[in-house]
Amino acid sequence: MMSSEHSVHGNTLVVPLEEIQNSYYQAEDRILSDPLHPGYIMPYLAPGQSVLNLGCGSMKLHPPGNELYVGIDVLFAPLRDRNRASAADIGIRAIGEELPLRSHSFNVLMSRVAIMYMDVPRFLPEAYRVLEPGGKLWLTGHKFTHVMLHLSRSIRSGNVKDVIFRTYVILNGLLFHFFGAIVRFPFNKRYVESFQTRRGLRRALTSEGFTDVEFYVDEPKKRSLFRNVRRAWRLMTSERLRRSFGQLKEWQHFLIIARKPLTTR
Repeated sequence: MMSSEHSVHGNTLVVPLEEIQNSYYQAEDRILSDPLHPGYIMPYLAPGQSVLNLGCGSMKLHPPGNELYVGIDVLFAPLRDRNRASAADIGIRAIGEELPLRSHSFNVLMSRVAIMYMDVPRFLPEAYRVLEPGGKLWLTGHKFTHVMLHLSRSIRSGNVKDVIFRTYVILNGLLFHFFGAIVRFPFNKRYVESFQTRRGLRRALTSEGFTDVEFYVDEPKKRSLFRNVRRAWRLMTSERLRRSFGQLKEWQHFLIIARKPLTTR
């Protein structure tokens, strides 16, 4: 998992990889150590389950027993947890679209705030493949408003590069919502980012074969994409919300859970 700052193409090239790793791991560790943090969203992991944590950061989160726990992160220089990982835990540097793992290997595939930085149509077949029949897919991601507020901040600060990139993210999300497709950033093919909608993810998951798709978000009612855009615009133009940008409730995430059926195709 990479934070939105790390995905901005204009800045990451001038920051040493070790510095990016350290700040990224420290930020994730702070979230995981504070259950009251808005970003603290964790799955229930039952004893005996094998777990694949995609975008695992420092691998601070552990299953309750001595189960197989594999962490995958693009920032790994193959790493066992710096302080807490046991010898049985495995850290792999890889991407979600190309998982170097055997099929039907895990009971749970979890990924905290990483799906936005993946080519989702390529990732979902891999997720389906590595899960055992009856396995659970557990994903969190940013709301659409999060992207719009990022765009607003970049416009007001005059960050032209990020305005271009955030515009690409929004267009990419709309492409996924309506057509189920994702494209890489045209000015640098190394980067891909989008936002996801309830409709787009549900369609993609069911098309891949997942069942029991459940979508959770901290809003009292379901909103259409048009209503979300209109609401995001109001937030962007709010002076009060701009001042408290870092503490916004809108930074909280959506959660989606799906299962691989017991009888697979």
